[in-house]
Amino acid sequence: MLNWFLGSTDDNLKKAALDQSVQDEIEGLMNFLLDLVNEPNRPLEELDRARQISHFAPEKQLAELPGVYLSLEQFAVEINPRKQIPQKTFRHLVAKQFPHLQQIPSFALIFLEEEFQRLELCRRFLQLVCNHITETFGQLRGDLGRAIANWIAAFPKPNGVPAPLGFEAVIPGDGPGRVAVLGKFSKVLYDNLAETTGHRAVGGIFEKAYQRLA
Repeated sequence: MLNWFLGSTDDNLKKAALDQSVQDEIEGLMNFLLDLVNEPNRPLEELDRARQISHFAPEKQLAELPGVYLSLEQFAVEINPRKQIPQKTFRHLVAKQFPHLQQIPSFALIFLEEEFQRLELCRRFLQLVCNHITETFGQLRGDLGRAIANWIAAFPKPNGVPAPLGFEAVIPGDGPGRVAVLGKFSKVLYDNLAETTGHRAVGGIFEKAYQRLA
């Protein structure tokens, strides 16, 4: 599930890249992890990436961070022969010690429970679909893209924001139920666009959104 999100870059990431405190904490986190996994059977390739990351351009640092972190976290909580730390405990420690990194959507996602990870990924996917609708059709379907974006931004508590395309659904209180609602809406959106633009065009829009998360 997280692999969808690890390589993504978006406007939030670019804004975070301008924040020096975020870049400082990336370097601090890498040093923390490097000290922790300094063992004979350490993952050499990931250690090299961790050492190099602070020399990357800011946007690339943010794109690389989740994947490097997860690889070294796995060593710390599962493989490290000195001391295995429960994953939940380890993540709590990292989040507390490096709070500015929670500004990075793809990194903050790691620290959510799995059901909320799924929900955020579904929301992000639909937001990307909205962007591609506007890019592809311009003003022709721009109003639809904005309506969807507003609804997704308010989801799961619309607070009076109407669901686009006449979509009606009771929004459950649990994560899996909310994911199911977004899945149903995605199908309604796909079918609506396919009727007016054809399956090939809408398929390309959905594929582009998926590739941004892949």
